[in-house]
Amino acid sequence: MVERPTDAEHDTGTTRRRFMQATGGVGLSAALSGYLSKESMRRKQTSQRVRSLVEEMSLQEKIGQMTQVAAYEVGDDPASFFRKYQPGSLMYATTPDPAQLGEDINDLLKAAIDAHPHDVPFVFGLDAVHGNNNLDGATIFPHNHGLGATWNAEYARRMAEHTSETLRATGTHWTFSPVADVQRDPRWGRFYEGFSEDPYLASQLVAEKVRGYETKANGYKRAGATVKHFAGYSEPRNGNDRTPALLPYRTFRSTHLPPFHAGISAGAETIMVNSGSVNGVPAHASEELLRKTLRETLGFEGMVVSDWHDFYRMVAVHEFAADVK
Repeated sequence: MVERPTDAEHDTGTTRRRFMQATGGVGLSAALSGYLSKESMRRKQTSQRVRSLVEEMSLQEKIGQMTQVAAYEVGDDPASFFRKYQPGSLMYATTPDPAQLGEDINDLLKAAIDAHPHDVPFVFGLDAVHGNNNLDGATIFPHNHGLGATWNAEYARRMAEHTSETLRATGTHWTFSPVADVQRDPRWGRFYEGFSEDPYLASQLVAEKVRGYETKANGYKRAGATVKHFAGYSEPRNGNDRTPALLPYRTFRSTHLPPFHAGISAGAETIMVNSGSVNGVPAHASEELLRKTLRETLGFEGMVVSDWHDFYRMVAVHEFAADVK
């Protein structure tokens, strides 16, 4: 990333974070701050039960909690798999049949809880970007590009609410949506996943989708939302997916960040990281992106998740590390 300004606007620390949470600002100009979000940042609260569990966990258990595997990797002996790896999350549907998927997830959860020393269940996630498209009979909505053409934030929220209901009904706790990448280059193969070329419109639709996914029903969130792909993913230099971006800091800050801030302010549980690099640094290894910008400037206190196989790409593509370990 380009070196950041060093004036008081970019000081970090507890006082700054409290200010950011109270105002919903991200250190942007007053001209931009009005449309970043409708609400101030919500502080994440960790329950005492969770704190106690983490304190009691072994290093192996903590590593397991930070590991996500595809459901098909569990194999025919779930008990042995969960005893060995103790993964914190699973992803991908095991079947397109809704009723069978619910049963499969319940069976896997039972095996995981029985095998875990502290009876901790995994979180199950699916891509449901424009409807629960993994399931037979699910309602499939227009993709984000088409939704953006409506300029209607209510449609975004209602679509997410319906999708989230079907996710939770089939045992899925988490969706890897919404996409907050601003449409910048039509050559980009995932251009249709973005809402708009306009940061203002994209911000409104991202925030409403987060609210729709995470609307509480009977005291429980339906499904956790993931705002992705942080950040600068949609403007790769050569137009190809998962490739380097070279972005002036002003462009990055005023064009690419607003939709992410809007999603975070709306309460998004997780953020997914850009698979490529930004200004020469792999996003997954960027302290500038993940600590200074995401944690300190945007005030995000939720969970950060990698994209598909991106830790392997850190070795094979970015050559950032010698091996996965």
